[in-house]
Formats: sequence, C-alpha cells, structure tokens
Amino acid sequence: MQPIIGISAGRERSDTNIQKICLIDKYIEAIYLSGGIPLIIPTGLPEESIPDLFAKIDGILLTGGGDIETNRFNGEDHPRVYGVDKLRDQLEIELVHAALDSKKPLLGICRGIQIINVALGGDLYTDISDQKSEALRHDWFPDYPRDLLSHEVVIESDSLIFSLVGLKQFMVNSLHHQAIRNLSELLNASAFSPDGIVEAVEMKSHPYLIGVQWHPEWIYSVEPTNRIFVSFINATKTHG
Repeated sequence: MQPIIGISAGRERSDTNIQKICLIDKYIEAIYLSGGIPLIIPTGLPEESIPDLFAKIDGILLTGGGDIETNRFNGEDHPRVYGVDKLRDQLEIELVHAALDSKKPLLGICRGIQIINVALGGDLYTDISDQKSEALRHDWFPDYPRDLLSHEVVIESDSLIFSLVGLKQFMVNSLHHQAIRNLSELLNASAFSPDGIVEAVEMKSHPYLIGVQWHPEWIYSVEPTNRIFVSFINATKTHG
C-alpha cells in the first residue's frame, strides 16, 4: 500500500478577502512521484484532532512559507519578517511533538526545518543578512527561478543525510532570509553552507526526523536531493 503523508499548508486571503488554505503543488508532486499519497493538513486543525490524524497517516511533511512568530523563540524583531500566522505556528509545533511521540517519520523543508528547531527549544536568525557577518546571499526569491542552484552544501559524513544522498557536497537552491541560529540540544546539524549556516538537521534518537533548509521539491529532478523524498517515503513504510 502507498503510505499517506500529511502535508502542512498555509493560508492566504483571496482578492475578494476570502480565507484560503494554500499549498504549492510541487510538494504534492514530490510526494506522489516518490510513492506516497499526499493529504493536506489545514491550518486551524484543532489540537484534539491530532491523535486521530496520526492514526491515519504514515508520515508528516512540514512545508515552506512565511516566518515564525518572533516571540516563540525570543528572537530579534526585524522589518523583513513577513507572513506570520500564529495558528500555523501552533499547529506545526504540535505536529512536531506528535511525530516525536509516535515515532512517525518527519521531513521539514525551509520553514519546516526552522519550526522543528523552534519546537524543540532552538532559535533563529530573523534576518541572515543583518545578523550574521559575511553571510552568503540566501534569499534568492521572489524574482529568481526557484530551481536556481545558488550555493553548495557540505554534508557531515557520519549523518543520516550522507547515507541517503551518498555525496559529501552538492549544489542546492536557496529561498530563505531566516535560518537556525542556536540549534536545539535534541538535534544534530548534518549539513552546512560555506558561510556556516545550518542546512540540514536530524535527530538520532528518532527513526527518521530530517529537516533541510533548501527546497528539494523544486529540484526534484536533480540528483541527489530527490533521494531525500524517496528515503522519507521508504521510512514511512517501515515506521509509519
């Protein structure tokens, strides 16, 4: 049977001021191409519904989107903070903890790696260019192709990521202005950009918990990043 993957979604207002649940279709395509069945989890799902949700899904994908509320990690406010949705923050933090309790596979992408870190006690740069000296440009959006390979990541050789992708370094896209600053004590950093920004995390005490800062769904056809999605789906068959 194909595993069912719960995918977190954001919210937007339509031109007529109607609230919409929104998700870029690349996430859905990547899950489908990797052998899973996508199931969209709407922002606003009540906390009491999460146990029933986890009884029916085999894994969780936390997607990209707007910034996390700064107060959640005692962060520094910045004028570039955008798209904050307190309900989405709360739901995704609850999903992280539910994935830990259930031991079901969890993959976080961009905002997803950041929410994992915040949920587990870490914090963030609220704007890399202002708060980290000599940083590379990481915010290659919105006026650039989302599949632009903009910088290299270097993978730790003793990490799960390395065992999955089989390469020590490769090029990735980069669509973020925030990043992990202080890593949660529960996580291990498993990849870095040349300027020292954490590009991937994992939890060795969990069967499969991975976060990546780049967007593998936009470069699914590029080896080796598509192997992350395939490994995630395979893990749900074993641990879901």
